[in-house]
Amino acid sequence: MQEHSVEFERKHELLPLLNLCASLDSEFKMIKRDLEHLNRYAVVVRYPGVIIRADTAEEALIAADRVRKFIRRKLKIK
Repeated sequence: MQEHSVEFERKHELLPLLNLCASLDSEFKMIKRDLEHLNRYAVVVRYPGVIIRADTAEEALIAADRVRKFIRRKLKIK
């Protein structure tokens, strides 16, 4: 975003950031479903007393791994 002089708010919501990225590169739309899934956990799970089931956590980890691989490929990081 900085390389394209795109200003963005620093917050925990992933979808506005995705929309900004997609405005520069439409391939970012490919990770929308995963980011929608992960966005639910961006803040909520940080608070005591919130319990996430193991299968739900596993799904989130799989989604995060796909997003991470996509971003690393975009940034040409091995």
